[in-house]
Amino acid sequence: MIQLCTDGGLIGKNPSRTGGTWAWRLVRDGVPCVDDSGYLWAENGELVTNNQTELLAVLHGLEYTADNGIHLGQVITDSRVTIQRLTRIANGRKVGKIDFPILNRLRIALARIGEVRYLLVKGHPTRL
Repeated sequence: MIQLCTDGGLIGKNPSRTGGTWAWRLVRDGVPCVDDSGYLWAENGELVTNNQTELLAVLHGLEYTADNGIHLGQVITDSRVTIQRLTRIANGRKVGKIDFPILNRLRIALARIGEVRYLLVKGHPTRL
């Protein structure tokens, strides 16, 4: 089975005036095979939220799998909001507070991949 493991985070508090980071990794039968990461800087006084970075991680991973014809078995994330948004998009339902270019890219990637299963994992503590 091929799993897409994703995560997003912020620099500072949520929402962040600085920005955030995202990362994804494909795992085939328990063995990591490819990954990518990046950042989203806050610009023009806008704030970056944790939900934005979580969704970007999944978007980039989905686009990679779709572009490379990879049959994806499962998306693993610690973001319930991301799973809810992806489920709504896949079912043709409205999704609030997502920039149209991101929403359109998600629709295209999900349509190319087909049915996707999701696994919500417990997140990590942000404070010790």
